[in-house]
This record gives sequence, structure tokens and C-alpha cells, in this order.
Amino acid sequence: MNKDLLELIKHLSLQDKKTLSQKALKVSEESGELAKVVLPFENAPGTLHRFVDKLSILEEVSDICLSALSIAYELDFDDNDIADMLSYKSKKWASLQKGESLDTNKIPFEIHITVKDVDKEHFRAVCKQWDIKPIILDLQNNDGKSVFEDVMTSSVYVGSNLGAYNEMERIAQLLEDEDCNVVRKKIETVPWHPAAPNLDNHFMMPKDCYFESHLQVLIKTETDYEDLMRIAKRTDSHLSQNAFKKYEDASYTLMLTYRAYDLYYEDFKEGVESIKRAIEYAGIEVGKTIVEFSIYDTKISHDNSWITS
Repeated sequence: MNKDLLELIKHLSLQDKKTLSQKALKVSEESGELAKVVLPFENAPGTLHRFVDKLSILEEVSDICLSALSIAYELDFDDNDIADMLSYKSKKWASLQKGESLDTNKIPFEIHITVKDVDKEHFRAVCKQWDIKPIILDLQNNDGKSVFEDVMTSSVYVGSNLGAYNEMERIAQLLEDEDCNVVRKKIETVPWHPAAPNLDNHFMMPKDCYFESHLQVLIKTETDYEDLMRIAKRTDSHLSQNAFKKYEDASYTLMLTYRAYDLYYEDFKEGVESIKRAIEYAGIEVGKTIVEFSIYDTKISHDNSWITS
């Protein structure tokens, strides 16, 4: 969505005098307005006395979107937070549809281009210029020491395998043209991708592919951190922190990453659930849990010093 438009929506949201609960009720009110135009549009019994066109439906859909976005901005979420959640929920929605006929031209992908030996401010400026999300991860070993910083992009693409590959090459070329040294190109996708091994197809894991899960963990105390490190060691998982995400109350988010190079999806998923239960049993809050299939990785050894630490 246009960034200037999002800025306007955010400004109007913060100027709105409604409370959080009143804004939530406003979404419900707008949902009722949407129903009021959809029913006659489909000639529902009892509504034939009203004539509605498609533009009226679009207007009500827009009202719902504005009302819902106002809630997110009220809670101090930014555009990246909203985009991340929309991507996460879209993948979840797609997963729920996997039992239906798969449209191989509408598969969700996430593209990461890793750069090295680049000025971070220059990198962020380039990403902003081309509307690409920058990420800087502090990769930590299981003793809590930093291994190295991983500087990369993150882009969501929906389409075919070839389309995802072409988009990856496009972004990589943009970065190269701006004197950013590209050292790794990676494409992740949903775990039900046709190439992913599962108990139905009994495929062997393709070369240089793997399942990967990211568990977002909220650290509030030093005890939380120490407990999470012990869990990471026990489960052969690995910790990282997004350098761009900080909280004013001194809490922070760590990402716990778990990989498997030789499991079926169902077995991998059970392993992820087991790790999640261990974290929650320790009294630590777990946020989003993402399970992905890494389908293309030009340098799988790039983070070996982190994965093997």
C-alpha cells in the first residue's frame, strides 16, 4: 500500500478520540454495514427492495480496513509490524487451503538477500529507496555470545517458483547496483509446497533445502534469558535478535530458530510444538511461530558458525 496513504491513515487514527474498545466496536459496526450491502447484492430474500452496486461494497470494505488499521496504530504497531502480521496470517490462511486444489501460481514465498561489508546506514537508505524491508540480526551462540551480524532484506512474493526466482534476482541486482556486496540469496516458502517432503509424498529432502522454524520469544527478565538458552542447547536450536526491534520497558524479543535437514514436515512440526511447549512451561511468552521450507539457498554454509555453535 502507498506509504503516504498509510501515513495519513496513521495520523487520522492517532487523532481519533475513540477508546480502544470503542474502535473495536466500530469495526463491528462497519461489518454490519458491509452485510447490509452484500445481502441485497446477492439478492438475499428480504433485501430485494434495495439495489446495490459493487462500488458500495468496496466502500464498506474500505471502512472496515480503516477501522481495523486504526486499532493497530492505537497499539503503537508500525507499518512493518502490520505487514509482517498480514504476511504471517496469509501464510496461515494458505496453509488451511492446502487440502484444496493447489494453484501453483499463487504460492507465498519470502525472499532474503544477504549482504556483507556494507555500511548499515547506506544499506537501510537503499532499502528505503526501493521499498525493501531491511533486517539486521544479531546471531548468538547458546552461551549468549554474538557470533556475527547478519544483514539482509526480507520481501514477500506470491506467485510461481519462477516468479519468486526472478524477483530474488531483481532485488539482488538492485543491491549490487548500489554497491551492496550480495553474498547469499535465499527463498523460503510454505511447508506444504509441492517440493517439501511429507508423509504423503515420501520425498527425499532436495539438495540444500531444509525446514526452518522461527519462534518469537519475549524476554522480560534475566531468568527468562537463561532458561531460553538452556532450552536452545537441549533442542539444538539457535538464538538471534532483530537489531531494529526494541521495547521501552527493557523487555526484548529473541528469535529461536530450529532447523531440520532430513525430516518430513509432520515430524518437524511436532519437534517445533515440543520446543514451544518447553518454552511456555518455563513461563516464557511465545509469540508468532513460523514454519517454513527453505527451497533455495545459494550459500547454505553462510551461517554455519551460528548453527554449529
